[in-house]
Formats: sequence, structure tokens, C-alpha cells
Amino acid sequence: MGELHLEVIKHRILSEFKVDAYMDPLQIAYRETIEDKVTHTETLESPILNFPVINVDVIIHNADLSFDASPNVVGAAVSKCIHSALKRAMLHLLEPVMNLEVCLDDLY
Repeated sequence: MGELHLEVIKHRILSEFKVDAYMDPLQIAYRETIEDKVTHTETLESPILNFPVINVDVIIHNADLSFDASPNVVGAAVSKCIHSALKRAMLHLLEPVMNLEVCLDDLY
């Protein structure tokens, strides 16, 4: 359903049932996924995506912790590696996911 579909339904509710429905601004929930497997190596020396990434598995094969690394440093290195790998992958924007909530008085 798109914004036009919802506007048509709102108009029908008003014309057929004489109920003036209020609609909040639409919040479109896009998702992204990758097309192929990507192998990437990163050495630690801003998010690249604006939407949540789904259907992606991350496997860490090796983490060289030969120096005294804090969990924050290791987490930053892993995060940077994942972001770099996603940049190299073929990203696809998926169709938006919509949740519709209808609230009405007991009168209707």
C-alpha cells in the first residue's frame, strides 16, 4: 500500500461513514540486503547505510588480539570491517514494510 491508497481509504471512510479520520505522517520502513558473499579483511587504524540491513550473516574467522586490546577497540575494528564489506557488496533496497494501526471509539 502506498500513500495514495491510504488517502483513498481515508476519503472513503469520510464519505461512506461520515468519520473524519486523522492520519499521522507516513513512516516508510525500508530494508537493505546484499546480493553476493563478500570476504573482507580490516585493520583498525559513520554508518554507511541509512536503513537496517537484513539477511546478512557475519562470520569472524580470525581476530588478532596479540596486543592488549580493550573490548571497545575490538568492537570498533569489527564494526569498521563490516561497514567496509557492505560497501563492497551489491546492496539492494527492498520493498518497504508497512504496519497499519486503526484506532476507533467504541461508538463506531
